[in-house]
Amino acid sequence: MTKAGWKQQFLLRDDQWGSTDVKKATLGGNSLFNTCNFGLLLTHGSYATTAEADNVKYTYVWLLTLTNNATEYLRFSDFDFGSADGTGLKWMTIQACNILRPANITSMANAGRLPDNDNLHLLMGPSTTSYAVPTLGRYYLTQWQLHHSSR
Repeated sequence: MTKAGWKQQFLLRDDQWGSTDVKKATLGGNSLFNTCNFGLLLTHGSYATTAEADNVKYTYVWLLTLTNNATEYLRFSDFDFGSADGTGLKWMTIQACNILRPANITSMANAGRLPDNDNLHLLMGPSTTSYAVPTLGRYYLTQWQLHHSSR
């Protein structure tokens, strides 16, 4: 793993994190994903069929809390993906249904509300319903390592 330049920065499950950890700084968050060079978020997602008050149709990430059975919803635009720091975020994948739904991405892009900045190389996620298996993260990392170790 060291040869590929990867080391685990954090692994947070269910109740171990919340919206403050991942929101952009301008919304009072810590942009936790910008502290690592490769991010993978596995959660639930949904999309709006009508625009909010600002005339934008957003997609949403759900943060589930098991201890009190609550859910927080974050707009996709609440994130800030990409770090100018040499070891900061360059590749981000979100495994959440419909997070990149074309009609909503177009609406957010037209309003300047996408979460990426000029420092992010790649943002990936599903545009429709998706499914994950328990070993998805491990397999995904293995493929990333193979790609980067062959350079």
